[in-house]
Amino acid sequence: TIANNVERAVIRTYMKGILPDSIRNNLFHRGLQSADNLHRIQKDWMQWKDIIYSTLSESPIIMLMKENEWKYILHRLKKSTAHDIDFEFVQQVCILYSCSLYYNIHPFKG
Repeated sequence: TIANNVERAVIRTYMKGILPDSIRNNLFHRGLQSADNLHRIQKDWMQWKDIIYSTLSESPIIMLMKENEWKYILHRLKKSTAHDIDFEFVQQVCILYSCSLYYNIHPFKG
């Protein structure tokens, strides 16, 4: 945690001339940064991938894709480790996972 903004002040001072002042002096936006998403996901990837795999493998959403594409995604997901995933793959899988969860709540009506 950051105590009394001391660490933030040091970072703001150090980044002068490197970051634009509008970003460097922004005191209002805090929290997790998207630049470290992959790093944070890797920590729990083995647990998450099993949950995502079981959801996607049973979801009608994935069947809307070309067969070779969804088979490839499921295969890569099942074989993946925390160290061989990349941001683009995680992003694709998370989008499909979110769509699958949404479909479970709001099924298509045809």
